[in-house]
Amino acid sequence: MINLKNKTTFIFDMDGLLVDTEKLHVRFWKETLPGDPKKVDELVHHTIGTSGDVVRELCEHYLSDATIMDRLSDVKQGKLYHYIETEGLEQKEGAGELLNILTKKGIKKYVASSSRMKDIKFCLEAANLHGFDGIICGDDVKRTKPDPEIYLKVLETYSLEAKDCVVLEDSINGIKSAMAASINVIGIPDLVSLDPFRDLDHVMILSSLKDVVKHLG
Repeated sequence: MINLKNKTTFIFDMDGLLVDTEKLHVRFWKETLPGDPKKVDELVHHTIGTSGDVVRELCEHYLSDATIMDRLSDVKQGKLYHYIETEGLEQKEGAGELLNILTKKGIKKYVASSSRMKDIKFCLEAANLHGFDGIICGDDVKRTKPDPEIYLKVLETYSLEAKDCVVLEDSINGIKSAMAASINVIGIPDLVSLDPFRDLDHVMILSSLKDVVKHLG
């Protein structure tokens, strides 16, 4: 069990963790990508929580076209932006409450997301989530989750110690990334089960961000 009372810094993934966008990414990728629907479905499922070279390898495997998601990214994002501008964007359960409590306690809050900076800012603004002390995005790293680079970049950029931090993630690749950076992790399942991590010493699996509040004491 992770003792959250000793943590001075919380590092958040965004998609599927703070904002309910993961299901939208899946929906609009399925609408955008050509090819066998079964292969497209499997591809999109396996790309959750990652990007960059990992995605290109998956695209080559499932669709025999390594750069197809790169080429169609703006098309998919256009559909996503239009949906959010029309329908709004929901916070994940407990997100606003947790952020407010962390602010009151003087605990630092950072975002570490594989998404582009403009997409992160757009989604956080649309969901009315504010007050972060910094953001590290996919534009800032060469290797994406499950590689630890993005979390190591957060530690380096903001002069943080891994022992003082806890990462909050909703994906398998995100948890692997944080673990490889030697940071404790709270997993909050969204579209993918996190059961394989339940018995690990430095990982705590909870059902929602609302449950994180209960562990703060």
